Amino acid sequence: MTSPQTLQSTYRLSSGHEIPILGYGVDSAIMYRNEKACGRAIAKSGLDRSQIFFTTKIPPGDMGYERTKRAVESSLREAGVEYFDLILIHAPYGGKEDRLGSWKALVEAQKAGKTKSIGVSNYGIHHLDELEEYIQQGGGGTIDVGQYEIHPWCAREDIVEWLQKRNIVVEAYSPLAHGTRMGETVLKELGKKYNKSPAQIMIRWCLQRSASHSTATMKLILSTSNLMTSGGHTVIRQASTEKSNVELINSLRSNFQTAQQLSSAETTTTPRYRAWTRETEDGLYIPAIDFAQRGLAEEKAQYDITVKLFYLPGIPASRRCAHTREAIDLVLKELHVDSIDLLIVSFPGILFDAEDDSEEEVESDTGSEEPDDFDSMIRTWRVLEDLQEKGMISQLGVAEFGSERLARFLPHTKVKPSVDQINLKDCCVVPKSLILYAKSENIQLLTHNDCMDILPIGTTRELLGPGEKGAGILASAPDADDGIQGDVEPQWVVKYTAVVKDRGVVENKGYFALADMGTCVKARAE
Repeated sequence: MTSPQTLQSTYRLSSGHEIPILGYGVDSAIMYRNEKACGRAIAKSGLDRSQIFFTTKIPPGDMGYERTKRAVESSLREAGVEYFDLILIHAPYGGKEDRLGSWKALVEAQKAGKTKSIGVSNYGIHHLDELEEYIQQGGGGTIDVGQYEIHPWCAREDIVEWLQKRNIVVEAYSPLAHGTRMGETVLKELGKKYNKSPAQIMIRWCLQRSASHSTATMKLILSTSNLMTSGGHTVIRQASTEKSNVELINSLRSNFQTAQQLSSAETTTTPRYRAWTRETEDGLYIPAIDFAQRGLAEEKAQYDITVKLFYLPGIPASRRCAHTREAIDLVLKELHVDSIDLLIVSFPGILFDAEDDSEEEVESDTGSEEPDDFDSMIRTWRVLEDLQEKGMISQLGVAEFGSERLARFLPHTKVKPSVDQINLKDCCVVPKSLILYAKSENIQLLTHNDCMDILPIGTTRELLGPGEKGAGILASAPDADDGIQGDVEPQWVVKYTAVVKDRGVVENKGYFALADMGTCVKARAE
């Protein structure tokens, strides 16, 4: 079976970002003169910026490299935002030189973080061919979205085919044909047959045309439950000394098997995984969680709550704002608290070397992995500082930072890390240079035995796949209906620990992990 579509479903763009399947976003344009009003509405909504998909468009009068650069800056100021989710060229006016110049400006804006994705609107086939040739000859960028008026009476089959062959998401505007076709006989007949309105029939038509080449991503939320208890809060085990990836994988598999066993005697559900999982607007919980039954035994003030968030290799840094909120929100719901004491973040591709106090490039299980880009670390840290300012986190920490990286990092921060967690591997000596520097900056040094690539793709597939070691979430074959079709890509892992202050005992410890699922998820090489 394919991933079910919901109001929260998204398509994965070539940029790596996601766009809502339905128009649950903000569509603005310079020509509409609504950027300022849209920006104000977003600011007053109370929603995190990452939860709103904000689009704007470059008008015909601003075509050309320099004019488009100025238009992007003007739109950001007008809307009062730091970035757009999508900027489109509104129409292919101005001649070839101006069209390609505008595209160059959008590529630069995307690289600078001023927009996450870029695309075109109302381009004809020859305009698309022209742009494709420019990109292939080194012009840069990828077309993430093609936006057109599309409905049953304006199908644009040639353009849709061109875009879909290149895995470019087709975005339809005016899918209801401006309301001029609601009385059509075919809509009335289909509406009567399926008990749907003409508008619903037309929107479904658009979705099915798109779904023939793209499938919505679906979030899979994996959890271990509390590793320190057995049947309640009263039995507290000794904390595990296993490496984090071994502990995570074994605990996930054990939790899946327990949930399957509890449901197997009474279920006739097909596919079987639906009996012990739960789908919500957040995604598919594996296994199902009743957060009402979770929580700590005592008041929050009695605990030190530490959370470590692993940003995984190969996942765009631009997703970290949303990923951080997702991970923290799950921990808060699990423990029934409104804040945590310490958040440590682990950036991919950094390995602490105790011998020379430097950070090396490492190879992960997914192949050669470059150290995390320094600028992306700074942007991520600003997101964390914002959460700390809102009271969700008391202290922030980093992992695998040597003295050189700390010295480079600290001048860019408003909130300095309180903790630097390092893996000493087989040695047991912390470099003197790091000890002295950390002491001078009032940073506490902690050690850990966590793995770099804590949840590789291959391991995730094995965990969720068919067979003796799998949970049966993934379909057993491309044409099978015993599970979800598509590929799976782990996005992040979070580990949480609640220690009773006056006893120094770990009462609650566990993991959450999130993976994207769908045929539009691109599998990385193992």
